[in-house]
Amino acid sequence: MEQKKILIVEDEVIIADDLKNCLSNFGYNVCDIVSSGEEAIIKAAESNLDLILMDIVLNGEIDGITTARHIYDTYHIPIIYITAYSGNDILSKAIKTNPFGYIIKPFKERELYSTIELALKKYLKEKRISSKYKRAVKRYRQTKKFSSLISEELEKLIQNEVVGQSEQITNVLKQAMTAAKYKNTNVMIVGESGTGKEIVARIIHYASERKENYFCVVNSSAIPETLIESEFFGHVRGAFTGALNNKKGFLEIADKGTLFLDEIADMPIRLQAKLLRVIEDKKITRIGGQKQLAVDFRIISATNKDIFKLVQDNKFRLDLIHRLNTMVIKIPPLRERQDDIEPLFAYYVKKISLELKKPVPDIDPTLINNLKNYEFPGNVRELKNIVENALIHCNKPVLEFSDFSIPNLFPVKKELEEDIKKNEDLSLENMEIQHLRKVLEIAGFNQTRAAGLLKISRDSLIRRLKKYKIKIRKY
Repeated sequence: MEQKKILIVEDEVIIADDLKNCLSNFGYNVCDIVSSGEEAIIKAAESNLDLILMDIVLNGEIDGITTARHIYDTYHIPIIYITAYSGNDILSKAIKTNPFGYIIKPFKERELYSTIELALKKYLKEKRISSKYKRAVKRYRQTKKFSSLISEELEKLIQNEVVGQSEQITNVLKQAMTAAKYKNTNVMIVGESGTGKEIVARIIHYASERKENYFCVVNSSAIPETLIESEFFGHVRGAFTGALNNKKGFLEIADKGTLFLDEIADMPIRLQAKLLRVIEDKKITRIGGQKQLAVDFRIISATNKDIFKLVQDNKFRLDLIHRLNTMVIKIPPLRERQDDIEPLFAYYVKKISLELKKPVPDIDPTLINNLKNYEFPGNVRELKNIVENALIHCNKPVLEFSDFSIPNLFPVKKELEEDIKKNEDLSLENMEIQHLRKVLEIAGFNQTRAAGLLKISRDSLIRRLKKYKIKIRKY
């Protein structure tokens, strides 16, 4: 009897391995394990699957329920939910999608086996009843609905995440909207880590004519060099050991959409030459294949490095830069746009409080002043993290400095550090002594004139001079 092919969609490695071992013992064929909804959709399109085990909470932007709905409506593959949450809200939302079963973690082997067998029998029964015509109509409608749903959700997310009132961030948004008007223009986004380069890339994509198609995110530094060509160009079945099925690469997946190349500076030099050829010809060939495939996509790249320095070091091709940086958008670091700190802080306090199901606290005004004296080396991403950390510990109606338990959270700026080194005695008494001497010098050591500048009486000035033993010498 032919083994049933099962895909596991689970972001916890230990649980995924346990599932794979159990299924293998039962005689099923676990064709792959993925950790995100986006990967699951790609695998469903490429593989002839019999069943999918889908975790409800996943890495990435699409949760398990939305992913399951799309896969079943598009490819009609039966899905069983896996979840550690047995609360009514989660299960009721999942049950509304009419799954073929669900399993609560931790699971028992026999429970897993019986749930899968029942799901397969139920699916075969439904398959006999339903007609191909009805499935085709439903697939078309649901795919269209799903595409619109994803676009709306991401557009809403993007609009909310871009918070700021500074001239710098306003200018960045204007440039992004300009880039969106020209769907074939390649854009390079430059900025420090955590400034929001991917968010700006998504703004460009979802405000452009390509918004109904795929936004393919690729981290150039996260792919092993041995797999990078296969990941970008795809491969045909049998192209190399382990190539059991045809696979689409990033360049093919991004067709009609946008290819976002994050950390572009880390791309291997040999891949740069091949990418340059694809940009010029708009054609690719899968590894092991003969057929050329036409592709049409816009490239948005991002880097936090000085890419022209890499050109001088022979680590990046200058001709590729000229293809990628038709338009350059530079995102300034958060420390250079202090006007954005307060609205960003308030936004994340509200957003994360709701996510943690806590009342939204008021913000101590002195806290904002402290924030403005912080360098924020991690930029907006760091701001978000310290807010989340503080809200987890805060159980008061007002968010205060004391709620931030991270050591050295608010170090003073470099200029102030240098001043402290120069002036080790920063006591009020020492500051008053220095100020009195300065005013006396300005007044030509005339006590009446100095008292007038200080807006105190001459007797009061004399008392202070005696107190600090400041003597006026006549030359």
